[in-house]
Amino acid sequence: GWPMAVFSGLRSLQAYAIFGWFPTLWRDAGYSATAAGALVGLVAATSIPLSLWLPALAARLPDQRALLASVMACYPAGSLLLLVAPHALAVPAALLVGTGASTFPLVLTLIGLRSRTPAGTAALSGFTQSVGYLLAAAGPFAVGAVHAATGGWGWPLLLLTGLVLPQ
Repeated sequence: GWPMAVFSGLRSLQAYAIFGWFPTLWRDAGYSATAAGALVGLVAATSIPLSLWLPALAARLPDQRALLASVMACYPAGSLLLLVAPHALAVPAALLVGTGASTFPLVLTLIGLRSRTPAGTAALSGFTQSVGYLLAAAGPFAVGAVHAATGGWGWPLLLLTGLVLPQ
C-alpha cells in the first residue's frame, strides 16, 4: 500500500504543480496569457487520449514497469526542454509533459491489478488516494516556494524532475 500511495501522491503532485505553475512559467518565458493557457491545454489534450488507451495496455501486460517507466520518463524530458529553451521548445515540452501526466489512470489501474478481491481493491484505493493526495497537496506550494526563493524556474523544474525518481 505504501509504495502505491507514494507513487500516486508524487504523480498527483506533478499534475498539481504543472497545472498550477506552468502557465506562469510560460508567461515568464514570453508567452501571452492566452498562449500560456493554450500550452497547458495542450498538456491536457495530450494526456486525455493516452489516458483512455494506456490502462487497457497496462492490464494486458504481465509486468507494467517498462510501460510506467517509459511514460514517466516524459516528465524529465519535458522539464529538460523547458530548462533549455522554455519559449522555443514549449510545444514539444507540453507534449512530453502531457504524456507523463497520463500516469493518473495507470495508478488507478494498478490499484485494481494489485488487489485480489473487491474489498481489497476498496481498501487499497482508499489508502492510496488518501495518503497520496495528502502528499500531492504540498506540490504547488513547494514549487512556488522554490521559485520565489530562487527567482527562476530552473530549480523548480529540477525539483519536479527529481521527484520522478521515487516513482
